[in-house]
Amino acid sequence: MTSLFLLSMNTNRLGGPVPECIGNLSLAITTLALGLNPITGEIPRAMGNLVNLEILHVTNNILSGAIPFDVENLPNLTYVDLSTNNLSGVISSSFHKNKRLIALYLDGNHFHGHIPSHLDECQSLTMLDLSNNNLSGSAFPVVKTLLYLNLFDNHLNGSLPVEVGKIEHINSLDISSNMFSGEIPSTLGVVLVLVFVYACWLKKKKVQQPTLSSIADTWQNLSYSTLFKATDGFSSTNLIGVGSFGSVYRGLLQENETYVAVKVLNLTRHGALKSFKTECEALKHIKHRNLLKVLTVCSGTDYNRNDFKALVYEFMINEYGIGSAVSIRGDVYSYGILLQEMFTGIRHTAEIFKENLNLHIFIEEALPERVLEITDPILIREMESYAGESRSSTVQDCLLMVYGIGIACSVGVPGERMSITDVAAQLCSITDILYAAGLRE
Repeated sequence: MTSLFLLSMNTNRLGGPVPECIGNLSLAITTLALGLNPITGEIPRAMGNLVNLEILHVTNNILSGAIPFDVENLPNLTYVDLSTNNLSGVISSSFHKNKRLIALYLDGNHFHGHIPSHLDECQSLTMLDLSNNNLSGSAFPVVKTLLYLNLFDNHLNGSLPVEVGKIEHINSLDISSNMFSGEIPSTLGVVLVLVFVYACWLKKKKVQQPTLSSIADTWQNLSYSTLFKATDGFSSTNLIGVGSFGSVYRGLLQENETYVAVKVLNLTRHGALKSFKTECEALKHIKHRNLLKVLTVCSGTDYNRNDFKALVYEFMINEYGIGSAVSIRGDVYSYGILLQEMFTGIRHTAEIFKENLNLHIFIEEALPERVLEITDPILIREMESYAGESRSSTVQDCLLMVYGIGIACSVGVPGERMSITDVAAQLCSITDILYAAGLRE
């Protein structure tokens, strides 16, 4: 197969080890996806022969042992997901030589030792997840380009470095369940002003949504049997996505013909039960219209008398645009829609969107003249109060840039969407403009 450039075997029941002959595949192969299978054994060393590999997706298997090949021999790697396996050993110190690496997911394994000290040399890295491992030491990955960093549930210690403030554009940082000590660096206070304003808006906005307790009055605690039937036996054809602690399926409840999203926890996964309890507790307090509504929970046993826990959510239509396969471009699309919802205060499923009108088109047609008209009035008032009349034009320009990012990310055709690297660059530009105008707090 000398011309093979993509091999995807995701979401099957393929077992046994990955054969060594996989290294004899076409040198042109750029994508290897073996996720969501019961594949066992060690990663074959010969996989390191795939020198043009860009995407390696082998999440949610039962792989063990260390990563046997030198990742610097795969210079084109951009996306690596080896999460939720039984991999062990130390994390390769040569990842920093992969200058094109954008996303690295090694969470849910048994890696030990220190976090590699030179990850800050990864010039394109935006997503790094090392959570749920046995990592130790005080090394902290200060990678300036990061948007997402998860170190949850390791054995990391020491104080947080002042340099953490150099990760200027990060929007998700989780260092919980470690042994960090000392003071919180003041540099963590440097945030994007528009995000600060949005946080203030969320705090003051009083939108009443049903809580978990009130929902329980109208939705019964659905049984395993009901959810099994609703999802066709948790069929892979109904699989929507996979996370660190479980899988999400689309289901149709036969009694009232209601579509739901069923999040089934993988209780063999360390930390999954804690995640379930935490999410249930959080859902008691969340009151925000742009979040999925939880309908009920299921806590019991399956047909094999194993513990079974699931959360049942309101099912939302696909946010991935054309093509529903999980991908980086699909994630970019979802980010674009979320950004538009945040600043307009309008859900993309609102009743005003019918026939050929959607949130993307609604915003695109309004810009630039009606940018303030389509922005949530409460958000506008917060910005006016914070920025003052003298800097209102600067804030308006930044709003236009934010909407521009949302539109560019939510284009229907995946290949035409803005790259996550360009998104980060645009956010940097917005930050610079706001800082130059004196909006620094």
